[in-house]
Amino acid sequence: MENLQPVLANGWGNIGKELVPLGITVPFGELITFTMILPYLNKKNQAATIGLSAIIIGGIALTINSIILLCVLGPETVLRSSFPALTAVSYINIASFIQRLDTFILILMVILGFVKITIYFFCAVIGAADLFRMKPSVTNIYLIGGVIFFSSLMIAPSYQAHINEGLKIVPYLLHLPFHIAIPILLLITAYIKQKIKPTLS
Repeated sequence: MENLQPVLANGWGNIGKELVPLGITVPFGELITFTMILPYLNKKNQAATIGLSAIIIGGIALTINSIILLCVLGPETVLRSSFPALTAVSYINIASFIQRLDTFILILMVILGFVKITIYFFCAVIGAADLFRMKPSVTNIYLIGGVIFFSSLMIAPSYQAHINEGLKIVPYLLHLPFHIAIPILLLITAYIKQKIKPTLS
């Protein structure tokens, strides 16, 4: 528990700096992606309840994970390590039998990454089909998949470039507009249109 102390050593100011924009946009800002899936749900009336429950449970899980990593590794190691969970798991040794669980963490990371990318890919396909008035087809899937593949190679040719752009460029140029600014503007527009409709009718 010593690694968790002192609490708020530098006050709330540094917490605010870390919170904006990364603390908001990653991972909670990315939930805006699920608005693309809402029209395809069978039980739309349960979307708000289930979605809010998932956000709360996910937030608690992320908090517990961060606390465990800080307790095991310390803040300096967590900051330096690209994958602190892998470093923490390497310390597991139960009766000199259960150890070297890095493989399971890697498999879990690959599965979770695949699910995340699949959701983004699906939303990109249905979004492009709606934007360009195209009928959903296999051709669209291959076309958008090819664009994503080649653009990813050009934008981030290495892991270090990916991290650098993901932490310093993307949050300000993409996350803030698409996760916060545009959804708020759309919400305001929908609210105004809803108020104007009864007046016109």
